[in-house]
Amino acid sequence: TINNNNNNNNNSNKNDSFTTKLASKIVNNLQIFVNKIHIRYEDFQTVPQNPFAIGITLEYLHAQSADSDWKPLPFNSDTKSVHKLVELKNYAIYCDTNAKPLIFENNK
Repeated sequence: TINNNNNNNNNSNKNDSFTTKLASKIVNNLQIFVNKIHIRYEDFQTVPQNPFAIGITLEYLHAQSADSDWKPLPFNSDTKSVHKLVELKNYAIYCDTNAKPLIFENNK
């Protein structure tokens, strides 16, 4: 039974090692590119005499692996340490307290 326990521990360590390596590889190679986002919520019913809109806009968000000099790395590169370079351009949150609807209204 002692041998069985040792074998189980070795298999467990191998599985943990594989899972750790796989997760590390995924994180190292993960790249995110999001462009031109505008999310807006309009409310003309809660207080009809004072409609409002809130929202966020984003020109782009780029996240990718970089080397120690913050230069983007090619996909699937093998380096000992990986840094993540994140660029965020023109991110804004707004609240319009006298909003006009941007949605199309049905013809009445």
